[in-house]
Amino acid sequence: MARFRVYRVRYELHGVLMFSSEVRPALGRARGTLEVTVPTIHNYPLTYAVNGKSVEAYAVIPSLHYTLVGLGKRKVELDYPTVFETLEKLVKGEEAVYAFPARAIDVHYKKFFMSAKGMCYAEYRGNLKMGFPRTVTHVALVPPTKLEGFLVASGNIALPRTLYLRIGMKRMGLLKARLEELKIGKPLNEPAWTTHPVNLYDTKRFGYDVESYVKLLETRSKPGCCPEASIIAYARAKGLYRVCSTKECWLLPLPKMGG
Repeated sequence: MARFRVYRVRYELHGVLMFSSEVRPALGRARGTLEVTVPTIHNYPLTYAVNGKSVEAYAVIPSLHYTLVGLGKRKVELDYPTVFETLEKLVKGEEAVYAFPARAIDVHYKKFFMSAKGMCYAEYRGNLKMGFPRTVTHVALVPPTKLEGFLVASGNIALPRTLYLRIGMKRMGLLKARLEELKIGKPLNEPAWTTHPVNLYDTKRFGYDVESYVKLLETRSKPGCCPEASIIAYARAKGLYRVCSTKECWLLPLPKMGG
């Protein structure tokens, strides 16, 4: 495993982090739909951010609206080119940086109400150019929320001790990432559960046979080629690697050559 470097990452949130992890009709005083950011962050936004592709990450979203607002009759497949290229490079041992999902270890929420309509007595309901709700209540993560995750760098890439990343709606989620390089042990011979959430599709792409899993998050953005890429879960598989700091260890599905 000398071709990989594994880092434990402690993320500090310095902005407002919004994802539509859960969407449901609002009850009580809230108006419109209620969109909640769950305390588990999908790894694809993090992988885009750590590779400096935050604009590309945002650009995939409009493809979900093509068939809704008459911009085209043909359905456009959702695609994550940078992420899939990263997965291919990792299993080939080429230079790449990959992020595991992040889980919150200190959660702070705040509610925001956003309106795209007037609030006068006689409301004019004109046609909107894009298909988005007129009123939305967001439940977002705010500072001083802290999250934990892992980064894998292959080839000759060595990451700095501190990174700044932008993810989430309008890239308002500014994260300060503190990195700690870990030691990589030998793979386990017996099946075991991952000790950190993983992407189900990525784990299989890395060469692991997933025996079972406990789902934490399933996003609505599902690539046609691999719908399991939307699932973040704890997974049980054989051959997980033990990665350790000076104080604790974790079990992760690191990429297998040719996986």
